[in-house]
Amino acid sequence: MSVEIGFLKPDKNLLKKNNTIASIFAIIYVLVIILPLLIIDLAINIDNFDFITSKGWIIIGAIIGPVFIVGLSLAFIINKKRYEAIEYHISTKSIVVQGGFRIRSKTTIPLDNVINVVTIQGPWDRRFGIGSVIIQTAAASGSNVGVRLVGLANFEEIANQFQTLMEKQ
Repeated sequence: MSVEIGFLKPDKNLLKKNNTIASIFAIIYVLVIILPLLIIDLAINIDNFDFITSKGWIIIGAIIGPVFIVGLSLAFIINKKRYEAIEYHISTKSIVVQGGFRIRSKTTIPLDNVINVVTIQGPWDRRFGIGSVIIQTAAASGSNVGVRLVGLANFEEIANQFQTLMEKQ
């Protein structure tokens, strides 16, 4: 008989991390579009360049500004939906990982099949105080496959709990 011993959701810092990265990419994207255009316009009109009265820049700003705001808002909404969809159910017999914004997935791994538990904390994860636990299983082909529990604040403690569960099997 399987007894549920834990229900986990990722830490809120996962959402903050993903939104920060989306913001940085959006800013870089705008700089890659706007800065070259500004340099080209300056090079062409070096003698009579006036950024304030240039009608071309007003048009570009009127187009790119709203596109930037809408795009970044959509990224935040999608990040929130993806975050809300992630769930981890841990029982004495299995691990169930659910997630997905557009395409929902549910993966169940019996604890009998777990061969390794790995923790990962990249630079962005360290900045936001979160990490991931990877549960690896032995696949028929011999490669390691499994599930990844992302955005956990107490990821090392959770990995130790999995190790303890594995030893009891």
